[in-house]
Amino acid sequence: DDKRDEEKYLKTLYELYSRTLKLSTDLQHYMSAMDDDLLNKLTQQIFQKHLATYVEIESQFLTRKCASELEKFYASKNHQKKPAERFQELKRDMQELIRTKANINIAQVEDYGGETFLSEELAIKMLQDANASLKRCRVLSNETDLPTNIIKLNDILLKYLMHEHATYALGLGLNIIPIADTGRQFPHLYFFDVVQKTNIIVHLLEDQCNTSVVPCVINTPKYSEYIFKKRTLMEQIEAKLDQGLDRTLNAVIGWVKLYLTNEQKKTDYNKPDSDFTLTSAIFFCPFWGS
Repeated sequence: DDKRDEEKYLKTLYELYSRTLKLSTDLQHYMSAMDDDLLNKLTQQIFQKHLATYVEIESQFLTRKCASELEKFYASKNHQKKPAERFQELKRDMQELIRTKANINIAQVEDYGGETFLSEELAIKMLQDANASLKRCRVLSNETDLPTNIIKLNDILLKYLMHEHATYALGLGLNIIPIADTGRQFPHLYFFDVVQKTNIIVHLLEDQCNTSVVPCVINTPKYSEYIFKKRTLMEQIEAKLDQGLDRTLNAVIGWVKLYLTNEQKKTDYNKPDSDFTLTSAIFFCPFWGS
């Protein structure tokens, strides 16, 4: 009855209800059909009060758990979450506009020392917490409410793992990509690490959804809702990944152009009687080829 420790309460409820169902199943071998119905009614009477409020408590617990894990992760990185992504995008666009029109680099891009703020370990921890909640949900929800409850819990996972963690990190990753033509040093390609870790997290999520979510909703109206949310999320992530890869390639191409302009004209291209040789040409091929 003590619900102050939500995790302990949920584990105890799940264990007691599972044992009671197993006991009822075992007793059915020795009882008539009428007695079977009596056992089911007794079980529901015993647990009715707890089952009626189960999904709300489970949702609150999973929300607090995921939020706590995220908070601890950012604290371990000594990171304070930045303003809304749209503001950061606007700031970067303004820098690019000023650089293009006035040929002034007004701000140094903050790269956080190569930190991606994406964690496979955090993703696995959240997935494990969500999987435990989904497991309890499959037992403690009645057949009618099961699809709705499963989607509700999965939405909590998507909010914290994908929106609050992965999408946020993608936004940071986009903004740390150097603006093309602004640096004399070869640009850091940290966004490739962001792409790799994002793909790992997406695959982990996909595997869990296929085993713990889809079987509970596939033959119900909730399946179309699940597919729509999944498609929307994946399209948003893919768009950010594509945008980041384009920016990264533009930064590399911009650096190569700047290098050729500043370095090559000092030697071969600015000599009236240039002795440009095949060896000189070969020197620059690796930059274009890579």
